[in-house]
Amino acid sequence: MKKILAILISLFLVVSFSFAGGSNFEIEKKLLKLQNSIVKNSFINLKPGAWASYKDGSKAIYVGEDTIDGMKLRGIELHIRNNLIVQIWYKVVPKHFAYNGENYKLLTLDPRVIFVQAGGMNIKLDYSQIQLIEQYYEVNDLSVILTPAKIYIDNNTNHKISIEETTVKVGSHAVKASVITSLDNGSKCFVSPEVPFGLIKTIPEGNPTLVNFSFAGASVSINKSIRANAKAFSFPIGF
Repeated sequence: MKKILAILISLFLVVSFSFAGGSNFEIEKKLLKLQNSIVKNSFINLKPGAWASYKDGSKAIYVGEDTIDGMKLRGIELHIRNNLIVQIWYKVVPKHFAYNGENYKLLTLDPRVIFVQAGGMNIKLDYSQIQLIEQYYEVNDLSVILTPAKIYIDNNTNHKISIEETTVKVGSHAVKASVITSLDNGSKCFVSPEVPFGLIKTIPEGNPTLVNFSFAGASVSINKSIRANAKAFSFPIGF
């Protein structure tokens, strides 16, 4: 399960967002605008069958919208090595907050139901179980695209970043991307609202690196029938 969460976070954690004052204020407003653009274009506006494939052999497919456990949700299916398939159903959750007399809205993605297909088993995790797992792995305290945690405001942060625009080649596509660079250690994150799920690559390589994508054509493996018959997740279990 830890591996599933790590991959889920890699794909959903496009922009790790904290809001600080001082010299970082304008940069962080750019981050907010960038994250909102990615959520709108790389998640909300996708059509079923959009997909992205990665250097490590994994593939993400947009499932579409459906009602799961009485909630209208959007789904992404991840095909991971060793025939592991994970389907995450999430809700778009806006965070509203005020800073320096201005009101802001940050769009985030909140997983509500997860289906896992592995080793001939089909398993379902509900929202309370996802929250318990996030707490166990200390994921839920991050104010990121993945979770609707509270906005973290730190007026004393020393972390500095820069944001630059560039064009990168992904498969046969020329993609306009934003490069978020840490001025502390030189690490970089390339993201774009022009690709499904937003993430292109990180340097040094730690998250999946995008190698190709399309906005149509992919089929999912976990269908409604499989979801309806999936067994409830129970602790302890590992993947």
